[in-house]
Amino acid sequence: MAKFNANGKSLAGATFLGTSVYDQTYFLQLDQAENVYVLGQTMGEYPTTAGTFKTTAGRQFIHKLNNALNATIFSTVFGAGRPTIDISPTAFLVDDCERIYVAGWGGGSNIGYGNGNTIGLPTTARAVQTTTDGMDFYLAQFSNDAKKLLYGTFYGGDQTLTRGSGEHVDGGTSRFDKRGFVYQSVCGGCGGKSNFPIPPGANTYSPTNLSFNCNNASFKFNFVEELEASAGQDTVLCSNSPAMLLTGSPLGGVWSGAGVSSVNGIYIFRPTEALIGKVNLTYTITGTGTCSVSDAKVVTVQNPTPHTISMPATKFCSNNPVAIAMTGSPAGGTFSGRGVVGNTFNPQVAGLGTHVITYSSNGTNGFCGSITQTIEVFLPTLDLGPELVICPGSTTPVQLTTNLAGGVWTGLHVTPNGVFTPPAGLKGSVVLTYSITAPCAVSATRKITVAPQPNIKASLANACQSDPAIAGYAPFNALFANTTSGGTGWLWDFGDGAQSTLKEPRHQYAQPGTYTVKLTVMYGNGCQEQVEVGKLVVVDSKVPNIFTPNDDGVNDTFVQRFSCLPTSLTIYNRWGRLVYQNSNYQQNWKGDDLSEGTYFYLLKDTEGNTAKGWVEIVR
Repeated sequence: MAKFNANGKSLAGATFLGTSVYDQTYFLQLDQAENVYVLGQTMGEYPTTAGTFKTTAGRQFIHKLNNALNATIFSTVFGAGRPTIDISPTAFLVDDCERIYVAGWGGGSNIGYGNGNTIGLPTTARAVQTTTDGMDFYLAQFSNDAKKLLYGTFYGGDQTLTRGSGEHVDGGTSRFDKRGFVYQSVCGGCGGKSNFPIPPGANTYSPTNLSFNCNNASFKFNFVEELEASAGQDTVLCSNSPAMLLTGSPLGGVWSGAGVSSVNGIYIFRPTEALIGKVNLTYTITGTGTCSVSDAKVVTVQNPTPHTISMPATKFCSNNPVAIAMTGSPAGGTFSGRGVVGNTFNPQVAGLGTHVITYSSNGTNGFCGSITQTIEVFLPTLDLGPELVICPGSTTPVQLTTNLAGGVWTGLHVTPNGVFTPPAGLKGSVVLTYSITAPCAVSATRKITVAPQPNIKASLANACQSDPAIAGYAPFNALFANTTSGGTGWLWDFGDGAQSTLKEPRHQYAQPGTYTVKLTVMYGNGCQEQVEVGKLVVVDSKVPNIFTPNDDGVNDTFVQRFSCLPTSLTIYNRWGRLVYQNSNYQQNWKGDDLSEGTYFYLLKDTEGNTAKGWVEIVR
């Protein structure tokens, strides 16, 4: 391999390549640095360098040298690893990213000349054809300096040995362009077959071979990654705006330009007064090898212009259905914020609370800057007070009050200014409405209820059992029962000047007499109702000292007027001998079987009160 000067008169460099046996170079390529690449065949142990993709005993070699041809940069071999050559190279390329492309065919027509076939050549996951009948084309792409196999595929007809078409090329031109497209001429369909692979949707002159043997076929194949970069739309920032996050597509690129900085791969642009004007930023995506693609965006940095917002007010009712028109200066800016639609603010959409409306210009209107306006959306709360309870039969006018003046009352028996006059005989409830129109249209109701009267049930709980005509004997400890429902308070008048606020009180009547007992029941909102519980007759306590059991119906038995409670009676004669005893005396002792004379008694009730004395029996 030799290098000559431009006029071809002198040798600038030269070198031999190969082994001690058959070696042949087919193609030569230069990269952008004018390093030299060659593709060829070898039957020997072609020398290789470390760090490359390599097949042991590979019969195709790729060799890279410097431009002076006096130093190897890398060298490697690839193939199936058998003693015969695998393919006859048809095209070779080194692109601007220093990726290496190889095209060739093997098997079929050249087997009889001591060559091999395509069986066993390496393929990759994205291959369009991973199997071969041994008589196909082989396409490969290597990374820069052949560090790895990026792509490998077969391309040919029916993949069975009995029906294979023996694709090869006897002549014609096959080339790669710098984009990585191969344009390959093929002797295809050999044996009169029409099985040359045509992908769905591919442009085709004719899918049919009308020849009795091979016919000329051709295909264009692209297996290069398509690099695209998008920096996004141009934008305008104020010199005092916060830093702008830079995002490009696809992810993983690098931003560059004035004002750009990054932390952990996150890029931002920070506008400053020093950058006022147009700033060009570049987003770069690097592909395989040294290949890259970039896109630019322009950030226009401006000094902020004073902005204003004009609107009829800054406080609005939340139930206002009308959108509020807003005007911003300079014209052409954009309103934003909760409840904002175009150039209007809708309180109902924003909802209750404090909201910040922003008017800003991003340069599309020739200005830069922003201003904010705080807006309050509210709804006044009417406080009419709790439910008003009035007493039955009341006709006293009531002045209703509220926390917000200026409204109107409506409803039964009420004036517009809120004077409610209950009519005689009113029962149940009345609901009144109070409405205001400013600052917002709001209404509320207040309920007025006639208190339900209590069901009063009260009585003397311990009336005399032995004598229904009286309540008891003085001193009498009266116990009152009260099962009234609907009451909230009590006032007992015992008729002797004493009172009690207990629900079921006890009261002692020290002197005999007739007492009128009254109970006043409190209910509702200061209402009260009084009833007479009854007249209590309290008599002196006395025990007779004589009775005449002669059956004349007058004073025939010993009748004690000591206690109305169950009482025991014990009788003794003058010598202290027990002559009669009853634990629950019923006023029926006649002194049967006893002679006239004087006897001694002992009375004791269930509360432990006692009385003792003498009584004479006279017959």
